[in-house]
Order: sequence, then C-alpha cells, then structure tokens
Amino acid sequence: LLTPADARRLLAAGAKRPAEAARVYARAREFREAMYRIVASRVEGKTPADSDLDLLNRVLMQALAHRRLTATRDGFAWEWMADPDDLGWMLWPIASSAAELLMSEDLARVKECASQNCNWLFVDASRNRSRRWCDMSDCGNRAKARRHYQRVSGSGGRRVG
Repeated sequence: LLTPADARRLLAAGAKRPAEAARVYARAREFREAMYRIVASRVEGKTPADSDLDLLNRVLMQALAHRRLTATRDGFAWEWMADPDDLGWMLWPIASSAAELLMSEDLARVKECASQNCNWLFVDASRNRSRRWCDMSDCGNRAKARRHYQRVSGSGGRRVG
C-alpha cells in the first residue's frame, strides 16, 4: 500500500512531529483491532459490535473525502488526494479495502489460522477452500514439522526427555 518513497516521507514527517505520530500510531492499532473483531465476528457467524463499526465508518468517511476518480489511458481509477505530510492517510486505503472485503463474496472465504500460536485472519483463495494456515511457509510448515516429529519420535505429542 505504501511505496518506499511514501514510507520515507511519513517516517521523516513522524520524526518531526513525534506526538502526532504517536497519536496516529495509537489510532492505527485501535483501527486494526476493531477490523479484526469485525471480521472475526463474521467468521464466527456473529454480529460485530456497534463501536467497532462506528470506528470503521469514521475512518472510512475520512478516506472517502480524499478519494477521487481520475481518467487513465485504459479507463478510470481511484486516486488518493492527501497532504503528503498527513500522517494518517495510510489508513484510508486500508479502510477502503476492508469495506470492500466486508461487502464482497470473499468474506465467506475468510478464515482464522489453525496454528495455536497465531490468530491471523486470511482469505482462503484455494480452489477447494481447504487452506488452514495464514502462511504455509510459516505456520503451516511449523504444524507439519510438529506432526512429523510426533510421528517419528512416537511421542504422540508427549514431551520426550
């Protein structure tokens, strides 16, 4: 979502305005947690909390006020209009993407990672919707290695040694 140039510019602006950067960081974390609760509640077949939806809508309203349609060579595209030094603008594309996911058929494909040490949510884009881990090279690999160790050691999951 952020280009390297965007990231450098935001880091420099944050270094100049540390109190504002801390507020934006706290707001970003609050937004992230609200988004997790909204999506997780839907994965569990529950209704999200009004307070979480209110936060999403507040960020989304800010985002939509800074979005415009522009002409491109191939048609049209959305463009973000923001002061380059606005530390909070990076939440806008995230809020927009989150709202699009919540209203799409892909929401039914969202799952929680099956790892006991991970609670990431992911969109299962596999053909048969059988993906279990957020990332096969991380959580999936650890789970498979753990099962292999249990089979080879004959411990059945009991601690050996």
